Order: sequence, then C-alpha cells, then structure tokens
Amino acid sequence: MRPTSPTPALWSRAEEVWVHGLFRNGWADTHVRVTDIDTAAKVMSLASEPYYGLAGDRPYYAENLLEEITVPGEWYLSRATGILYFWPPSPLQEGEIYVSYFAGNATCWADPLVWLRDASHVTFDGIVFEMTRAGLVRIEGGAYNKLVNCVLRNAGMHGALISGSNNGLDRCDISGVGNYGVELNGGDELRLIPAKNYVRNCHIHHYARWCWTATPAVRLMGVGQVAEHNHIHHSPHEGIMFRGNDHRIEFNDIHDVCRWVDDAAAIGSPGRDWRHRGTRIRYNFIHQVGSKLPRAGFGTHGVYLDCTMSGQEVFGNVLYDITNVGVFLNGGRDNLIENNVFVKCGVALAASACGISVLKPDTPLDVVRQLTSVNYQRPPYSTSYPELAAVPDNWAELTDPARNWLYPEGCVFSRNLGWEVGVWTKEVNWGFGGTGALSKFTIEDNIENADPCFADESALDLRLDPTSPAWTIPGFQQIPFEDIGIIPQPSTTNIP
Repeated sequence: MRPTSPTPALWSRAEEVWVHGLFRNGWADTHVRVTDIDTAAKVMSLASEPYYGLAGDRPYYAENLLEEITVPGEWYLSRATGILYFWPPSPLQEGEIYVSYFAGNATCWADPLVWLRDASHVTFDGIVFEMTRAGLVRIEGGAYNKLVNCVLRNAGMHGALISGSNNGLDRCDISGVGNYGVELNGGDELRLIPAKNYVRNCHIHHYARWCWTATPAVRLMGVGQVAEHNHIHHSPHEGIMFRGNDHRIEFNDIHDVCRWVDDAAAIGSPGRDWRHRGTRIRYNFIHQVGSKLPRAGFGTHGVYLDCTMSGQEVFGNVLYDITNVGVFLNGGRDNLIENNVFVKCGVALAASACGISVLKPDTPLDVVRQLTSVNYQRPPYSTSYPELAAVPDNWAELTDPARNWLYPEGCVFSRNLGWEVGVWTKEVNWGFGGTGALSKFTIEDNIENADPCFADESALDLRLDPTSPAWTIPGFQQIPFEDIGIIPQPSTTNIP
C-alpha cells in the first residue's frame, strides 16, 4: 500500500510504524504493523493482511510515529528506550498526568478493573472508574447488581460487560473507551426467559477510540435486555447493535454516529439468524446520521435490519436528517415499520431480498438448522412467534417456487409520515416480496410528503402540533417525543 504523508521518507527511520484503517470494507477496521517502507517506490509492506484484504482509495492513518507529532495532545512511546514523548495540550503545571499500568494478569490481559462473579445486590454509586488498558467493569452472573451515577471513562477496552439477570447501569456517563460502551447479555434462548439487564438514563459518547467497527455504545445479546432513555452520540460506528430475542430499545436520543464507516446504522442488527425475533425499537429520536468517508459504500442509516433479520417492530420513531436510509430491511420477514416520522432522509424505506441468495443449507446461514435447534414449532417459540411457526422445517418446501419462503414476506410499512425525503420507498432485487402472487409486503396508509408541523424544528423540538397531517392517518398514535432521552432527575433544592 502507498503512504499518503508528504514526508514518508521520515517514516523509514521510525522504530515501529503501524497503520489503522478501513482497508477494504467500510465496516471492518484493522491495526497492522508496517514491516518495510520503500521510499523510492512509495510502497509500504505490512506484517499481515488486513481483515478482508486491501482495496484502493480506502482511508487509513499511520500511528506510533514520533516524526508525525504535529498537534498538542499527541504522544509517542519508544519501546526500545522506554521514553514517552508527549506534547501537552496545556502547560503541565496547570494539569495532572496519569499513566495506567493495569492491563489484567498474565493469563488474561483483558481482565477489567472491577469484576463481580455470581454476586447479587451489589450497588456502586457515584464512583469514577477509569485508567485501565483493559476494560473497566464486568458483572458476570448474579442478579440485581447495578452502577448508579457512576463515570466510566478512559479505558483501552469496554466500559461495562453485564450478564446475569436484572443487572445494569442507571444515570452513568461513559466516554473515552477503546471499543464498546456497554454489552448486555443473558437470558435463556431455549425457553425465551428474559434477563432484564438494562442500561438506562446513561450518557454514552466519544467511544470506540481504538476499535472503530462493531463497537457500539450498547450491544444487546441473549434474551430480553433493555436500552432506554439514553443519550448516545459521536462515534465512528453504530449507536445500538443487537442480536437475540425480545429486547426493548426505547426512548433513546441517538445522533452523530456512523461518522467514519459505511454499511451501518444508528440502531442495527447483523441478522443472519431467523431465531432472533421480538425486539421492539420504539420512540427513539435518531438524527444527524452520516459518514465522512469519501466513498459511501452501502451507506449509513437510521435503523438497519441486516441480512434477513426478521420479526422486529420499528414503531413511533422520529428519523431526521439521515444521509441514506431511514429504515433498511435487508431481506427479512415479518417486520413491522409503523407510525414513524421520516424527515430529510435520503430514502424512507429500502428493502432487499438478500435471503434468496445468502440462506443456504449446510452453511452458517442454514435457517432449518437454526430453527430446529430451538424447537420453533413448539412453545414457547410457536406461541411467541406464530408467523415463525408456520415456516416449513425442510429446504424443499422452503424453496418451492410456488411459495418461496426466503422472500421477505409479511412485512408491513404503514401509518408513516414523510417530509422532504428524497425517495419514499426503494426496492432492491424483489425487496418487497416479488410480484404477483409472491408479493406479500404491505405498504399502505402513509403520507409521503407533508409538513409535520413540528413545535420548533430549529431547536429540534419535533413534537407534532395538533394541526399536523399525521392525525389524518387512520390509527396514527401520539409519539411521546418529550419523553425521549435522559429523564431529568427531580430537583433536590429546597424551594421555600
């Protein structure tokens, strides 16, 4: 690969040069060591091939170069001499300098600063967790453990990793972490028992410093996690990412995410598993979402149900100023997109039928194998997801030309309001379920382009006025916009 600095000759004298970037795909970044720099040919050799290979005209930067310290705040560590070079952003006598040595133990370098195992009813209140090269907090198992009014910042890895049941974070501030902010996991996939772990009323921002991609503010796994009333912003990749069943993603204010990537969204799921259903994405304010990449690739979206993700509900959200697609359904079935407001989006709804090409027997995307592993035609799956129980349990019936179940059937796009949207609906490769008898994608009772009559759009107060055309849509329900984001705490001031 070719260096882009005007002074690459200086790099050839450096001890240990690394590069970090999106070398092929806009959703996969890699840190790679440079082994040789040919200054005449202007070519760098790498110690290993980046994930997914190399492609031309992709963004990267060089790191660990004393020669490229050009602005305050930058630093360089010479591992040969042990000398740290640092250009302070302000006079040293006016601040404090901290250096963390904590990186776990010899057998597990990723040990966090605080680790609870199978403990219950432990509360951390008003504590600052910071300064570790690994993660900050891990709660593994147990129940009713919580972090309240805490600050988690400046870590090499995650902010908090939570499993067990009824564990979580409330009114915490998370920033400056190397990868994701919070991961919630737990619950019983076979019995669909929710874990009820939560992150609520939290401010999560400026995260994913070291690993840009697949490192959201909140990652939901397992069954029945809750992410609600959070304020999430300023990150290279996604705000909330989920897999699994029956999560609640509600009342979150998410903006300025997906800033350095493509093929991503403020709220997204990688899909690839028909067992994963039942998540409700409701009453979120998603705005100012767009990538700074020179080549947009697959774009950045508001809500992205990728690679056949099915059986999800996207209801009552306000999607404002989304560069690409407000809601993108990439091949899934039985998704309900209802009662949303789309404003200044490139596309309101886009849908594809990628399932007909990517779902195959004897592969990781073998849906028959996935579904039969959880006895999907018997309770609790059959009662929780009756549409799923109707799916045949063999490939011959699944792919019968008379009724190809791999098409995105059963999706509904209704009672939505649009304003200043570039394209209202966009179908990619039979994304609306094909034509004729195969078409089972419902699009009805929408208003494509009418002024929503917001309370104060300039101040991003997007409550709907009583004169809004939304109220002319049959069955349209009030969106409680004033309740989105962190719920203010009651004042403790004694007022006479």
